[in-house]
Amino acid sequence: MICVLLISTWTYAQNITHPKDSLSLSAATSNEWACVSFPLFQGLAATAGTHHFRNRDASFVHHDSPLWEYGPGIAPLAATWMLKGLGVESRSTTKRMVVAHLTGLGLQTGLSQLLKHTAGERRPDGSDDQSFPSGHSSLAFFCASVLDREYGHHSPWISVGGYSMALLTQYRRIHQNRHYVNDVVTGAGIGLISAHLGYLITDRLFKVRGENEIPMSGADSLRLQKYEQRPTSLTLSSGVTYGSNRIAESTYAVKNDVGRCQLRTTAGYTTSLTYDYFFDSHWAVEAMAGLSQYKIQALPDKMVENGDIYGNNLYQYHLSLGSRYSLLLGSQKRVGLRVFAGERISPSVDFKDKGGKCAARLDGRNDFEYGCGMNYEMTCTSQHVSGLSVDYVHACSPLLKHRWQIGAYWRIIM
Repeated sequence: MICVLLISTWTYAQNITHPKDSLSLSAATSNEWACVSFPLFQGLAATAGTHHFRNRDASFVHHDSPLWEYGPGIAPLAATWMLKGLGVESRSTTKRMVVAHLTGLGLQTGLSQLLKHTAGERRPDGSDDQSFPSGHSSLAFFCASVLDREYGHHSPWISVGGYSMALLTQYRRIHQNRHYVNDVVTGAGIGLISAHLGYLITDRLFKVRGENEIPMSGADSLRLQKYEQRPTSLTLSSGVTYGSNRIAESTYAVKNDVGRCQLRTTAGYTTSLTYDYFFDSHWAVEAMAGLSQYKIQALPDKMVENGDIYGNNLYQYHLSLGSRYSLLLGSQKRVGLRVFAGERISPSVDFKDKGGKCAARLDGRNDFEYGCGMNYEMTCTSQHVSGLSVDYVHACSPLLKHRWQIGAYWRIIM
């Protein structure tokens, strides 16, 4: 869900004080609200692929959800106030931070709980009907957005750390069979909208913005000029991957006493880290490492001895090389095209019945995959760039052969 980094970076860019020769961005543009709504559209689009999963009770193993699982999600908020206590300069005054954070938390909790009780969507493990949206995810991305807003100007790695904790929370909630991908993506959108509105309402309440001016230094301006000439960067991206929800029968084996069994999947969640080395302002080579996560459900044609077969999570690891063409549009925006090819590693996955016996196994395999994509990005601060991307990936395998990936990325200017 790094796509939601767009909200904070565009918001920050619109409040930064620029010298005459630096990048100039207008205030309160429509880009900001478009980015706020992007994860919500992603979550709603992914929802269309989960209804056939939610129709069955307890189709995934139940795991307890202890309170400590909130730890990674609230860590960025704790870090924000720890840095404030240590005297590190933030973008807001203490008064603004207190009011904005309390207001945002109220909105985040209220919106999440309202949708949970209104939608009544069943969790993957069948424990209750409060799956949509993910409260953990909304809280985690609220906290990460606050840290990025207040201290991201010191270093992009502060923001990366905060959003990495939020990303870890999303993967954990899916892995624990508490949520589907649409739950956590929509939750992320709610968290970021709540943070955004918390500051907006606070500013309207006090009639003035209690912000400390953060001028752009000469080194920042030089970094941006170099980026326009050679945009070498390290990119963190995430998104939702779509395709056929049927798993080819040739890719898995079923025990004799089970009979015929069908495997189905939902939209998946994917994240990656990419290094782009540009030879000039247009052409680059890239190296990428990524991870995709899918929930897979087992549907036997007949009742097995120990009841239903539990679903499981499939993880795929991606390593690829590619090339990229990027075209500068003015001084703030770029569009690009990319092609890539590499290895996809899919470990084996077991599907067990309620008695713990293995009823079916998805075979592990290594496959060659290739694809292409396009992207649009906007320079938001002197240290990082945000953008949206669409990729098509073809695997030389009957397992998840054709996939579309829609997401967003955050480039750290090198």
